[in-house]
Amino acid sequence: MTEKAKFELSAGGLVFKKRNDQIKLLLIKSHGRWALPKGVVGREKKESVINAAKREIYEETGLKKIEYKDKIGDISYMYRLKGKLIFKKVYFFIFEAKSQEEIAPQENEIEEVGWFDTDKTVEKVGFKNTLGIIKKGIKLIKKYG
Repeated sequence: MTEKAKFELSAGGLVFKKRNDQIKLLLIKSHGRWALPKGVVGREKKESVINAAKREIYEETGLKKIEYKDKIGDISYMYRLKGKLIFKKVYFFIFEAKSQEEIAPQENEIEEVGWFDTDKTVEKVGFKNTLGIIKKGIKLIKKYG
């Protein structure tokens, strides 16, 4: 008998900032691995995927002053949570940090947050599908000057 997976929709963001012609990207460390901030859509009533991405970035990093720039794409994968099979689809967007806000990891959820050069970001992220999103996002960011 084939097990039926529960569907979960999430959204996240590749947040960048430009300082002295250098691009820095925001990463979170969760469960010992570096990744992009993301989370479940619909925690707020009638929440759009873009608003869910913004909310999750704020919750996980403390960064609030961000501006939506573009859609990067989506990834899908399956995982198990408490014995249940979950099929997850995650939409990713590009956001630009518009101020010098302090960042801080979400208590009890996120181990670290940090800004990294694009090459360091590519080195740190271990998830192959997330790496593809980051590489595509870096190309899109470069068109913003």
